[in-house]
Amino acid sequence: MQSTPRRLGLRHLSNRIGFVAGILTVVSSAHAHTYCADSAASLQAALTAASDNGPNDNEDNTIQIVTGTYNTADIGSSVFFSYSNQTTARKLDINGGYNNGCSAIIKNPELTILDGGGTTHLFESESIGDVSVRYLTFQNGRTANTDSYGPVEINTMSTSNGPVIFDQNIVRNNRAGFCDGGFTIFVSPTSTLQFENNLIVGNAAISCDGAGLIYDEGGAANIINNTFAQNSVAYMPTSATGGLEFYVSIAASPPLDTMSNNIFWANSGYDLETTAVLVNNEFSSNQDMMDPTSTGNFTADPQFSSSSDFHLLPTSPLLGQGTLTPTGGLPTIDIEGHPRSYNGHVDMGAYERGDEIFKDGYEG
Repeated sequence: MQSTPRRLGLRHLSNRIGFVAGILTVVSSAHAHTYCADSAASLQAALTAASDNGPNDNEDNTIQIVTGTYNTADIGSSVFFSYSNQTTARKLDINGGYNNGCSAIIKNPELTILDGGGTTHLFESESIGDVSVRYLTFQNGRTANTDSYGPVEINTMSTSNGPVIFDQNIVRNNRAGFCDGGFTIFVSPTSTLQFENNLIVGNAAISCDGAGLIYDEGGAANIINNTFAQNSVAYMPTSATGGLEFYVSIAASPPLDTMSNNIFWANSGYDLETTAVLVNNEFSSNQDMMDPTSTGNFTADPQFSSSSDFHLLPTSPLLGQGTLTPTGGLPTIDIEGHPRSYNGHVDMGAYERGDEIFKDGYEG
């Protein structure tokens, strides 16, 4: 059965950084600013500049992050990356994968890592404007048992938010002292969420939602081509959701919340807790009853390449089994930037089949 809202112990989000190390390059135009961040401090400086009361809080902002590892420890004790916009409907785009100078990008989240060192929250965004987060790995975050939300947190403080895109990211090896081991995303009545091409793996919580929570309070959310694997709940795992809780607070007609082409495997307890429409997903258990219009779902061993490599083997029964027409639209590329469909078929999960020769290269 789905849980009730958990707006408990909300933390005040504030600008936490007052110094800059490394290089923060700013390219300005009449209506937008682009930042090139190559250190933890310069990344937070860009987030602060784009936040309320920052110098660019009335403009759209893009933050380009140079490949590498960005440790929360490098911006202060018990501090994490944060952004706040509660004043204007401005946009923020955050993209990893850039070369030095940010003249080119590789769209692969393995290359740009935000790391909590096993001690801190990782990232929080609270915004009434559009926010997109792409090509990043969020790892080794940790929250205390007094914190209600996961190490990656989006729009948990307001009932009015803009659209969110969370695309081509990895959330792995995070720990929550309460619920939502990997992430928490709220979808307000004014918002939408596109959550696609993500790998959510190896996250853990004490009480519930090992992978994380997506909580729709009346907007619309589409969860497409993600892989949720090896997520767990430590306390009573057989009666808890070790995978994803996708809470739908309002039953719309037609339904506004869908899941398509996702893989759930080797999660403790239940894989899912949702009443959303499920189309062509692989999972073994759902703690709730999915929408009656759901179709094409089944249980099968995905046949990953290994316990740590979540590409599908050539013998996988999930190759070509996704829907080409998911609600919200099929992504054009997979988590690594490869073409999303193959010979008129689409694979399930975050990775498209690997039996073609792909070469990662910088794109202008």
